Order: sequence, then C-alpha cells, then structure tokens
Amino acid sequence: MTTLPQRIDSGALYSSGLELAIEPFVQIRPEWARLASLCPEATIYQSDRWLTALTNAYGFKMVAATLRDSNGRLVAACLFARGKNPFVRKWTSLPCSDSSPPLARDEGAREQLLAAIAQSRLAAEGLVEIRGWSAPEPWRKATCFADWMLDLDRPLSLIERGLGSNFRRQLHRGREGSFAIKVDRGLPGLMRFYRLALETRRRLGVPAQPWRFFQAVYDAFAPNDNLEVWSVSQRGMAIAATVLLRDGEDIHYKWSARIQPTPMGANHRLVAAVLAEYAQQCRFMHLGRTDTRNTGLSRFKKEMGAKPHPLPYSYLPQVPAHVSPEVLADSQLRLSMVWRRLPLSVTRLLGSMLYQYIV
Repeated sequence: MTTLPQRIDSGALYSSGLELAIEPFVQIRPEWARLASLCPEATIYQSDRWLTALTNAYGFKMVAATLRDSNGRLVAACLFARGKNPFVRKWTSLPCSDSSPPLARDEGAREQLLAAIAQSRLAAEGLVEIRGWSAPEPWRKATCFADWMLDLDRPLSLIERGLGSNFRRQLHRGREGSFAIKVDRGLPGLMRFYRLALETRRRLGVPAQPWRFFQAVYDAFAPNDNLEVWSVSQRGMAIAATVLLRDGEDIHYKWSARIQPTPMGANHRLVAAVLAEYAQQCRFMHLGRTDTRNTGLSRFKKEMGAKPHPLPYSYLPQVPAHVSPEVLADSQLRLSMVWRRLPLSVTRLLGSMLYQYIV
C-alpha cells in the first residue's frame, strides 16, 4: 500500500521548487476544487458532485498526486482511486469516468507531475491509468476512444440541418407515431429508467450499474435540478429513456436505455425533443466515450450531428490487453452469452455485487 504522504527526490522537481506528494483526497478537497475552477480541461467527472457520488456508491478511497511550489500552493494534481479487483493492482483516474485528466496551472507543471508519477510508488504498485490525456514517455497510450460532442450554442434550425439523412427519416416516422415525451426530475422517473437499463444491459450481455450508484448520482445532482430523465412512451408503456446531467453551461447525455424491438423513430423522437429544449440554452451536449471500433454507436452519434474528438488513455507500465468494454475478448464473449440468458432479477443482483470490481 502507498505510504501517505510520499515525497519524490527528483532533481528536476526541486530545481523548479516543486515537490510531489501522494495525499489523501479528503485532505485537499477544497484545494482541488479551486484548481479545477481554474482549468478549462477539468471535466464533470472531476466535480465535487461526481466525486461524492462515486464515493457514496462504491466507497472508493481516493488519493491525489500533487505538486506544490515552495509556498505550499497546489500547482498540479491528478486524482486516483484504487481498483477493487483483488486480482489486478491498479490505480485509475478515475473509475466510472470517461475522462479525468491531470489538472495544472501551466503545462510545465503538468509535465513534471506526469514524470513524477511515473517514478512514484503508484507506478511501482501496479498498473496506472489516466483517462482522457496523452501523457509523454514513459507512459503508453491507447487511442481507441473518441469523445463525442454536439454544439448546441446555435439556432435549432442549424442543429436540425446537421442531422444525418437516416436520422431525418427515422425522426419523420417518430413524429408520425403516437409517442409521448416526458421529463422527470424526481426519483420515481430515475427508477423507471433503471428498469429499462437493466433490460438493456442484459440484452447487451454486460452487468448494469447497481441502483445504489444511480441513487448516489441523484442525491448529488438532483437537489440543484441538474438531473433529468427524458422518456418516450407509446400507449402508456415506456419505450426509451435517457438521463441528462447538467454541468454549468453543458449538458451530458449520460445514460440511455430502450426496449427491444424499439418502434421505428421512437428513440430519434426522444433525441429531437432534447435538442429542441436545449438549443441555444447550453454550449455543448456531451454524448460520452465511444470505442471507434463500435461502428453502430459511432454512426448514431454522427447522425445526430455530433463530432468525435480523440480521447487518449495513458498507462504505466504498458497498455492492458483489453481496455474497452465495448470490444470483448473471446472469454468475455462467452460470459456475455451466458449473461443474456440469466433472469433479470439475477443480473440485477450479480451486477450490484460485481460492477465495482470491473470498472
């Protein structure tokens, strides 16, 4: 285990007046919030609300790799949580998060932080992963992910003009159908989404996040009206739903679920309603991480008018054999086939027990 705090006697660091420490996150939380407020690269996954949800749902013990100047001021930091898989020794920045890059007051401090982490006890203890940043040597990089974003800061007519031809056709069918759109901000709406999510995840052959995670996200975001559940139904039956999280001027299209088979145009009708609501009300809609080899999901996001941005992941000492839950190895494919055949109640129980070990 890491001894806290840990100091690295590095000539490069001391020559610039900076020192590396591995500190308990709870001790630097206010400083971290101030640093994040200064850094445009900070993400929703580094906000106090998201970190609170992760801690409450999974009990992750977080540490911060920090650089301070000679006056003790925090100039660079990166958060890590120790994975709970007993068979893999791993520090991740951060589990259950698409992107959690190192934050710094300037690029020189960030480069020194990454170099110092490579010499630290974190790296000596096992695998280290930083999501959403391209770290220099000796870090190794995986480049299979893209982060999709849709520009909302423009008139709805321009957003609709950017929709793909297939999306337009499906949307036309959706507008002709007898679909009803509903927006929920309460816990019952999130519970209805969760029932759809359980079915969707079983159909995909992967565990669903436990309910306690969604409860923790609700507790962190809902009090300030920063969580919404949008759903589309037909004859009183929910067909598809998505959870939106608000982060300042941005909206995150965070989780989606739907029945199978999905009536033609229903999901497109739901997306169009969200776009109509937030056009010129937010800067961007974040559609999240997608493996570039997942051509179906990538095509759907492109049809929405979103654009992909490279989302590199950096590793020490090397990139694992399997970094993406969207592309399964042979053994994982066999387990996935078994998962699809399990009763829904069993997948919910197993998911609540296992999910924290596989994120």
